[in-house]
Amino acid sequence: MWLVISGIVDGWDKADPKASVVGAVSGLVALVLTILARPGRNADVGLGAIADQLADTIERQWNNEVEARRLNDPYPLPVAWRTADAALTEPWARLTGLANDWPGGPPGEPAGWPANEAGLAGHYAQIHEVFAHRVPTRRLVVLGEPGSGKTVLLIRLLQDLMERREDGRFPLIVDTLIIGS
Repeated sequence: MWLVISGIVDGWDKADPKASVVGAVSGLVALVLTILARPGRNADVGLGAIADQLADTIERQWNNEVEARRLNDPYPLPVAWRTADAALTEPWARLTGLANDWPGGPPGEPAGWPANEAGLAGHYAQIHEVFAHRVPTRRLVVLGEPGSGKTVLLIRLLQDLMERREDGRFPLIVDTLIIGS
């Protein structure tokens, strides 16, 4: 909403691109508060149950989106990727060092990490394996031209992560719209 107001008042070239992230997080908070404030809600429902409801809602939303976009009709759209140019990324040694130094240990198994960033390249069906086992920080930024398959890839990753929900965690897709240069 702030992005729209900012774009109308100040012009689209001066709109704050971070506003869409703020809007997405605000919407998520509003959804959780709505679930909590439901009339007749059982007072004994804990945060785990609310998180499960939210995860189920997100999963249904994206499954419906896959159907609406016909992403698997007649077969899944093939999407391949490669690592970004070195000028856009942190050095591989810094990323692996950062992950190894995290409190509680790295988020994945270091033995499964590739020797360098080139080992992160893959195709559509591999996105979960690459993200969960080869990306040391489990952080992902997807870049590409319009229509190159970024959203399709992230929807596939979201669906794969939802199927394998670990420790009550579930993914969200937060999209940022950047207008202007």
